Amino acid sequence: MDSVIGELSRSWNKVFLDNRPGVWDNTWLREPYWQRDLIAARTLLLADEFNVMAPESAMHGYVKKIWHAAGLEIGRNIITYADEVSRTEKLLALYRDNFCIAMQWPMPESKLPAWVYHVPRELIIYLNNKHNIDYICPAESRPLIYRGGINGALAFVNSNLLWPVVIKAGLAQPSAGGDDVHICQSAEESLRAIGSFEILSGIVIESWVEHHRNMCAQFVVAGPGEVTYLGASEQIIDGGTKHVGNRFGKSGVIPQDALSSLRDIAAFASSMGYTGIVGFDVLIADEPPTYKIIDANFRFNGSTVALLKLRNSGSELSTDDQVSSDIAVLYGSEQYKRLIQHIENGQSTPLAAIYVHASNMVHATMLNRT
Repeated sequence: MDSVIGELSRSWNKVFLDNRPGVWDNTWLREPYWQRDLIAARTLLLADEFNVMAPESAMHGYVKKIWHAAGLEIGRNIITYADEVSRTEKLLALYRDNFCIAMQWPMPESKLPAWVYHVPRELIIYLNNKHNIDYICPAESRPLIYRGGINGALAFVNSNLLWPVVIKAGLAQPSAGGDDVHICQSAEESLRAIGSFEILSGIVIESWVEHHRNMCAQFVVAGPGEVTYLGASEQIIDGGTKHVGNRFGKSGVIPQDALSSLRDIAAFASSMGYTGIVGFDVLIADEPPTYKIIDANFRFNGSTVALLKLRNSGSELSTDDQVSSDIAVLYGSEQYKRLIQHIENGQSTPLAAIYVHASNMVHATMLNRT
């Protein structure tokens, strides 16, 4: 694997990577159980470099056929779990064996104690909380116009004259690829969006940013001051808010002034004790050349493993010729057989896959040549 990720894996030699989203009860995360399994399976391709936790659904024989078709071998540094109960039990057992856990998002303390994480639990929450983004990112690089409680948000909306606006949840809970983001064209739409977050104490409102590309630029933070640019992808957004995939190629170029600012933010996080991956969602306009940071995710991002794979393969990424997206096919169906053919022909490369027994479905994240 590339030396950049090698530096992180060496600093994480007593760390297990668990990429499954934390379990929270809220009103907007509606993804099914299998989707959390698929997110957790993203890191299996790194199981030679890292110690990895993975769901049993990612190690099913039907899934191994997909890896076999691609000529890929999954590493051996894997511990599997059947459900949330066994996952928690195994995480605690790892801690008793002197391992720490690098998690996609912390679990509630009622399920997993705060001291098991590779960096302080409160630091992970603080850095990922949209409510804190104006403390992390320079004011001139973000479109924030309101940050506060619901009552203040309602008053702001009723007095606002500039539409559209973007309304997000701002608190210590995870997002889900845009499920907690609303583009609002009027006060009426804004009030409905705020109503969906009625249990929250924090709301973030941003001005709408005209842009040509929605990018995710990622860095590896291996230790204090050890910050390396990993790469970027263009994010494919459905309906203005929902992230559905990534495009890799010439559109993945980030302006140097933006890169410098993002690197400084990653270095700031490293000075606070953070190690791991950080991905910045950045809106870029070509004319006039401007950028705005709309999110900072201190965790493995949806395109992290694809960037690592492409970097490791030495791909020049000179054209927009590869796109990652999720698919679902019935095992044994014609669509499944075509998927295997595309993999064997080199048209598609699996990045993650699981098998759901109840539906006989194979869900996978694929990197496809367009």
